Amino acid sequence: MYRFNGQDGRLDRSLEAAALVMESFHGYEGQFDYSIVGHSGDSPCIPFSDFGSPPKTERDRMNILKKMVAHTQFCRSGDYTLEGIAKAKQDVVGNVEDADEYVVIAISDANFRRYGISGKMVGQVVDDNMGMEQDVKTKLICLASLGEEAREIKENVGGGKVFIAQETAALPRIIREILVGIQ
Repeated sequence: MYRFNGQDGRLDRSLEAAALVMESFHGYEGQFDYSIVGHSGDSPCIPFSDFGSPPKTERDRMNILKKMVAHTQFCRSGDYTLEGIAKAKQDVVGNVEDADEYVVIAISDANFRRYGISGKMVGQVVDDNMGMEQDVKTKLICLASLGEEAREIKENVGGGKVFIAQETAALPRIIREILVGIQ
């Protein structure tokens, strides 16, 4: 993300999405529990904020964003999006007790073809409940740096599970749409 950010702003959009999530849930810690986890060519699970430990201050939120940027500067290229989604599903069920809903919102630059990931593969991971009793509602936001590829993913997954954000301004609407639609 760091390498191509100057061309299409994909890292900036990811940071804005993370900031939006943190700001939106600030003050609602008793109602919502969340974590922020990254994925890169290094790992499917790079923790930035853990369940039960949301950032409390603006400084805490800014430090999370700084960690995200630092990671993108030094990580290897590659894509662990699918493994990251699968791990997030396991983590949300394993770390959040007695929840009304289990939700995973994954954000990707939708650069799947480069790594041999097909729309069918994305659909399988998004749809698979991995043998868990709990239903984990999984949504994927494609930052659409490669718009055609993101549309192909959306067509293959279907069912309102994939969203395309061509512009950063669309992220608040998409995240709101996801969260309102889950209830």
